[in-house]
Amino acid sequence: MTSSATNQNPIDPNERREGGAGRGLGVQGGIGGGGDRDHLHAATVVPAGLLDGTGPEAARTLSTLKQALDAGGLVVLPTETVYGLAAGGWSALGMSTLRSARRPGTTGDGGVMPPSTWHAPDGASVLGILRCGGTEPPAQHARLMKRMWPGPVTFMAPLDGTGRVLRELKIAPGVADDGKHLFVRVPEDETCVRVLRSVGLSAGPVVAEGIVNTEGRACTDAASARSSLLQRGIAPAMIVDGGPSRIGKPSTLIRLNAGGSWDLLRPGIYDRAYIERQIRLKVLFVCTGNTCRSPMAQSIAQGMMTRETSIEAVPMSALSAGLSAAEGMPATIEGVRAVRERGYTPAGASSKLLTRQMIREADAIYTMTRSHLSGVLRMDPEARGKASLLDPAGQDVPDPVGGPQSLYSSLAVKLEEMIRVRLKEIAS
Repeated sequence: MTSSATNQNPIDPNERREGGAGRGLGVQGGIGGGGDRDHLHAATVVPAGLLDGTGPEAARTLSTLKQALDAGGLVVLPTETVYGLAAGGWSALGMSTLRSARRPGTTGDGGVMPPSTWHAPDGASVLGILRCGGTEPPAQHARLMKRMWPGPVTFMAPLDGTGRVLRELKIAPGVADDGKHLFVRVPEDETCVRVLRSVGLSAGPVVAEGIVNTEGRACTDAASARSSLLQRGIAPAMIVDGGPSRIGKPSTLIRLNAGGSWDLLRPGIYDRAYIERQIRLKVLFVCTGNTCRSPMAQSIAQGMMTRETSIEAVPMSALSAGLSAAEGMPATIEGVRAVRERGYTPAGASSKLLTRQMIREADAIYTMTRSHLSGVLRMDPEARGKASLLDPAGQDVPDPVGGPQSLYSSLAVKLEEMIRVRLKEIAS
């Protein structure tokens, strides 16, 4: 989509807000003749602390910022990556001004302007818009968004070509999409998120682009952002000063593909190995000594995750630990034999004592008995929403220790049935 096509906004419902209102707020834009130099030097700089409270001054400032966006003005916002120049995606004037404010040389191949990025207040808003627009993200994509947001990651979410998502967002084609993907991120910076939540989505999304200096380097503080804009004759309505950006480099860019796969287009601070670790769903099995029931469950679950593609909509890994385990003990010979009888490879790891860190890092926790479940919740009450008995029927899984091989073999069959149900629940 070229810049001229982007500036056309046939579905903009807020055209009436633009015009003289901008002058009353000191909103000016464009390159060169957008405003006199005195006005540029007098651009309003708002310290982030002013927006932290709930008092009338913070409310007035946020209201003024929203009015500026409604009027087609630009606002400088801090993020954890770099400082961004933001506009109301619902405003034809704002988007035209934002495109005009681009530093020369920032167009894509063939002179085609890349889109701006929707800066959403939270991941739930993004998933809600995609679903209401008829685009249900695959499980792996939803998992990626939930694990990587809020944070320094921009996703290119695939669109179905009907325009329903853009209509749901109340924006014209090309504002935050390239025709095939919607560009969106959820910042981590508290000040930026506070602004985004205050503006809301009733009119449309806030979109932004990173500010670069004359040398092409990203601006990572308010002073450098203001200086860069001043040199190009760009007058934002407001500059929110949140101090130096914590990361100081552009966000990681991930393209989501149809079917659930993804491509890393720009690493940012995250490499592919880190992203793969984050997306992998961790399932933790807990018993007492971590020598028979839970390592058997771990081995069976890991085998299912590897060979049953119908289960692995999201990559998973299985772990196990014991509430009273002695570190470094081997799994029982009977348990290892029972697992092999079912066609699974024993996990091979020695026993581990359950820790609070293990509980927190796990996405799902399955215990063998009610007493195990109570022990997990005593260690970390916040695990209540992800910890449950392994048996879907709510029954304890008896300890086979001291019993014959047939008891272990029978247990392996029952564990296999229970785990298959639980993994399908997770995948769905």
